[in-house]
Amino acid sequence: MRFFNTVASSFFVATIFLVSSLPAYAQSVFDVISNDPQLTILRTYLATTPGLTNRLRSSTDITIFAPTNQAFANVANVDLSRGQIAQILRYHFVPSGEFLASDISDGLQLRSAFQSERLNFQVNSTGVFVNNFSQVVQPNMMASNGVIHKIGNTPALPRTILAALNR
Repeated sequence: MRFFNTVASSFFVATIFLVSSLPAYAQSVFDVISNDPQLTILRTYLATTPGLTNRLRSSTDITIFAPTNQAFANVANVDLSRGQIAQILRYHFVPSGEFLASDISDGLQLRSAFQSERLNFQVNSTGVFVNNFSQVVQPNMMASNGVIHKIGNTPALPRTILAALNR
């Protein structure tokens, strides 16, 4: 019995070690975001949007343009409702394909999960930009069900929110 307990304990410890050391591409998009210290604000906002959280865990072949903590800090003075935050999160989610950095070209448009609004891409010598302003600062973070590209300077905003803010 003592031998069995020792073997079982060793197996349990080894299993925990293996699971905690899985590479990012063995984790879902949601898990990669949840474990990234530069995406804690995004993780907090996702917690208030359970439908999207579930899609980031279970959908396949998806692309996320993930605003970093710095991107959210740069718009902290903008008063956004909970509903607008949910819209912004959906706007950064492309549910219809896994687009690597090499797939993004100047002028590309991708349909977002927010009212089918499109994300527009510009590629030039200084980098890749979403809607002329939000710069991709870390591309191709692979997950088991898709890819994440970090956006560093500000979240991309859908037209409906831009119109509301300009009133």
